[in-house]
Amino acid sequence: AATIYDDDAPFVQFLSTTLAHVHENEGADRDAVDIYRRIIRAQSRELGQECPAVLLLRTNLGAALAKIDGETRAAAVELNEALATLAATCGPDHPDTAYARSKLAWCDRHDWDPARLRANVDWCH
Repeated sequence: AATIYDDDAPFVQFLSTTLAHVHENEGADRDAVDIYRRIIRAQSRELGQECPAVLLLRTNLGAALAKIDGETRAAAVELNEALATLAATCGPDHPDTAYARSKLAWCDRHDWDPARLRANVDWCH
């Protein structure tokens, strides 16, 4: 018999995060945003809004939003709030904080221009 997992199951959350990354790499940023938001809601309920794992998801959400025309303000809010909370929670030199800082710097380097960001996707940081 097949096992059915609910949306909050860790296995489903892991696969959903992977799917969001695939959507981003394929240029389907709105789909990625929808998935990130769903995962963030579930993880926030389970782990709390200040959990580093949730904050990293918000960092990814912000980067995906930044590539969508008209979403620059929302992207900046997500990235800046996630970075500030990670710095306060984990410390300014923690790898998770550095990751969030790199996403913010990536947006700054491309002047928060969605077209430039889409043309310069680099998820290797």
